[in-house]
Order: sequence, then structure tokens, then C-alpha cells
Amino acid sequence: MRLTTYIFCLFILFGCENSQAINDSYIPPDTPGGHLCINQCGLARNYCLKSCDLNQHACFEEKQSQSLEEYDQYMSKQYSQQQPIAHILHDFEDTSPCEHIQKNCMNECKEHYQSCYKDCGGSILTTPSCGFLCF
Repeated sequence: MRLTTYIFCLFILFGCENSQAINDSYIPPDTPGGHLCINQCGLARNYCLKSCDLNQHACFEEKQSQSLEEYDQYMSKQYSQQQPIAHILHDFEDTSPCEHIQKNCMNECKEHYQSCYKDCGGSILTTPSCGFLCF
């Protein structure tokens, strides 16, 4: 019984190792010019994020077009060789590169925003926080 409890506790502790999140607290500058400056940073960040979304959408469209072409080739080959159809269109879709590109783009937007925010006289406090079942 004790061994089971011990293993369970280890499982929870190791399972929580990657559940730690980072919280950023933004402290604005004291000057009106600083406030105007960080507003401009926010506008630039919003533009950057919209650009990320547009790029991801274009990536998805390209990947879907590519998968449709590959599926058509597969279907033609199967029909010409009188082979059974074992795959569906979804089997040819791989949008994971698009998701990776999106994540990198959003991280770049955040980094640029934080740099701009600091250049305007603001400061950012970064603190770790526990996620689910993290002690």
C-alpha cells in the first residue's frame, strides 16, 4: 500500500514538472508620453498578431491544397491498379508545420511587444505560476 502511495506521489510530482506557466505583469511608465508610447506598442502587437493569423490561414490553405493533390494522385493510382481505397483525404493532411509557424510568430510578437514596452519606460515582472496539480 505504501509503495502504491509513493509511486502515485512521484507520478503527480513528475507530471507537474512541465505544468508550470509564466505570468507577466506589466507596469506602465509614469509619464503621459510613456503611456502613449506603450499604446503604440499595443497597436504594433495587434498588427503582428493579425499577420500571424493571416500567415497561418495561408499555410492551412496551402497544406490543404497540397493534401488534395496528393489524395487525387493516390486515388488515380489505386483506380488504375485496381487496388482498394484504404485512405481518406484526412490521412494526407498535415497542418502541424502551420501550427509551429503560428506559435513562433506569436512568440516573436510577444518579444517585440515586451521590448517596445520596456523601451517606453515600462517594466515587466515575470513570475512562474503552478498549473494543474502543481504544488
